[in-house]
Amino acid sequence: MNYTSSFVSSIAIGITLSSLTFAETVGIFFDQDVKQIQFAANDIKTALEKKDFTVEMLPLESMNPSYANKKVVISIAADEAVTKS
Repeated sequence: MNYTSSFVSSIAIGITLSSLTFAETVGIFFDQDVKQIQFAANDIKTALEKKDFTVEMLPLESMNPSYANKKVVISIAADEAVTKS
């Protein structure tokens, strides 16, 4: 292996490792009792994972302001506990 190909390989490995290090986690908070919302949450999960996000599927009741990662919240508009948050 010559110097140029070794250098290019090192750059490729570095880029790959840095993208793994900075992968973001997204929490999807949703009402697990509503089938339509479950369906939507799974579609969003699939789309985020295709973009290399790590996804946490979480019950709506566990949502709180101290959650450290990005959030996606799926709820009906009449759920006042969610709309006030």
